[in-house]
Parts: sequence; C-alpha cells; structure tokens
Amino acid sequence: GTRDFLDSYFDVGDTGRLVRYDVDVASNSANVISPLSDRTVEFPRLNDNQWSRSHRYAYVGASRHPTRAQPLQCWTKVDYSTVTTEGRVGEQVLYDAGEKGFVGEPTFVPRANTSGREDDGYLIGMVFNGETLETDFVVVDARGGREAIVVNIPDIRLPLPALHGTYTRRVFL
Repeated sequence: GTRDFLDSYFDVGDTGRLVRYDVDVASNSANVISPLSDRTVEFPRLNDNQWSRSHRYAYVGASRHPTRAQPLQCWTKVDYSTVTTEGRVGEQVLYDAGEKGFVGEPTFVPRANTSGREDDGYLIGMVFNGETLETDFVVVDARGGREAIVVNIPDIRLPLPALHGTYTRRVFL
C-alpha cells in the first residue's frame, strides 16, 4: 500500500538538529552546544546585522511535531536566552504552513526605520502548497503575534525540500 508522505522518508536515519558553536578565536577552539532542540530543523538564519556577533534569536525551518522527524512545515523563532534545565532553547512557531504546506528557508529582512531590536523585522520565504501544487510567498512579523501575509504566485512550482533564500538591500536589475 501507499504510505503517507510524512511517514515515508522521514522515519529513518538522523535528521537536522539545532546545534550552536561558540568559537574562541584567541584559543583556536570551538565548543559545541548540542542539541538545542529536539525538533527537526534546517536552514538556521538570523538578522544579518548579527553575523559573527553575539545574538539572541535564530529563525529555522522546522517540523510541526516537536520531536518526531518530519518535513519542514513551519518557521520557528529560537530564543537562545531562554534555555531550559535540559539544555533546550525556547521556541516560538511564527508560521505554520499546515499539513500540506512545506516551507523553504526563512530569510530575515530588517524593518525600515527599525527600533534597533534584533528581531525587529520580517521573515520572508517560499512555501509549497502540496494540495494546490502551487507556491506562496509568505511574510511574517519576526517579533511574532501577527497574522502572516500570504501571496500566491501562479504557475510557479518550486521543488522540495530545499528552497533557499537570501535578501539584499541592493536591487539587481
């Protein structure tokens, strides 16, 4: 018989897990803090202004289930400042694509006239709708608590599971 997509490829082998490396350039060493989440995650991103700096937040494509290996169906905000006694970080689902939706890499875009807060901006990215076989462009407030803006892009069907994205302030035409 046929198997459900969620139970086919994802129930074998290791999956992506969130780890963090603390690098000490002076001593030429790195400390691995692992795992920070039991959720299947990929494509960790952060505010580009924070690269190579201490940062509080990261944004990841994640499985809907908190522990089971599944495809990436939501974008999750990771808060490194809220670590549990088990060593896990705080997580907030910012966007859930639903049972038939599959997310690509979230890209952080700073808000115009930003307040200076590290999470003052938006997550943008592509989401494949497995029911309609179409692609949506999604915009989510990175601070959380607001409804997502979803724009259907007709006649574009992006392959799964690797939908990568980047952002630049410069326009290339």
